[in-house]
Amino acid sequence: MQLDILFRSCDHQGDPLTLQSTLGVDAAEVALRCFASLLQAITRVLPMPQISRCLLTVIDDHSSTTYLAQVQAMIASTGIKAQILAMVDEGPEALTTASLNLARQHAPGLIYFADANQLHEPDALVQMILVSQYAAGLWSTDPCIIPRDESSDYQESNASQVILHAQRYWRTNQHHGGSMLITHAILDCYWSFFCDTLPALGANISAAADQLQRAIPCLSPMPALSIQVPHGLGAPLVDWSALWSESAPWVGPRLLHTAPAVDQITPEQLPAPIKPSQLLAGYKLKHFLGQPINPA
Repeated sequence: MQLDILFRSCDHQGDPLTLQSTLGVDAAEVALRCFASLLQAITRVLPMPQISRCLLTVIDDHSSTTYLAQVQAMIASTGIKAQILAMVDEGPEALTTASLNLARQHAPGLIYFADANQLHEPDALVQMILVSQYAAGLWSTDPCIIPRDESSDYQESNASQVILHAQRYWRTNQHHGGSMLITHAILDCYWSFFCDTLPALGANISAAADQLQRAIPCLSPMPALSIQVPHGLGAPLVDWSALWSESAPWVGPRLLHTAPAVDQITPEQLPAPIKPSQLLAGYKLKHFLGQPINPA
């Protein structure tokens, strides 16, 4: 089965004051660290016999050239097959619309929507794929897998079904973030859920997920496989500081401090001019890179 991972990228997402007071970093470093954790998770998926092909697509919302150069270098260092697409429109709603349309038209198998502020466990994707297959057998329908599990989810008295699979308990969850693993069949079957909620989505697709849980099983792990930075740092039983530290070498001196400053980037490093044939119909995207990264 093909796995498509759509990373909704933005180097200016989140409140700067909150990020500085909580972690002492800016939004760009949060996005890079979260992206690094996602890359680690993807590398563990590649050997899985269930996955015949894996493609990472970075859909970027007007981030700096320096940030995009770092993202490109990080991908190249892993060997993961990837492409970077830059938005023409801007804002979270446009980014969400682009990722949904891209997935529906070009992602035939498993689809993972990943937000730029989600910090992943190294085995997050492996665990999500395995439980997705297991749950499909239990419920006779493809599930929606949500990697988060936050303390705020337990403030309401909602009944949940709980299953045990591999290393974690999983429960049906009525509260969702924007990151989720679904199949193309689910996206296509419940497309109206996503379309109807797009105007009110804001920064994620949680509104559509809230509707999905009424139609199909939506499962989240206990403890979480990803946390939202900075608001999800209180996720039960998750050592977020360890995950944060593990992501540092990926964006440390090897990449973060060696990436050229904006005024030092040569014309060869800038995006190639966009031709009309490169514009993708149905959503306003443009290729940032002339060629895919690691195409082999």
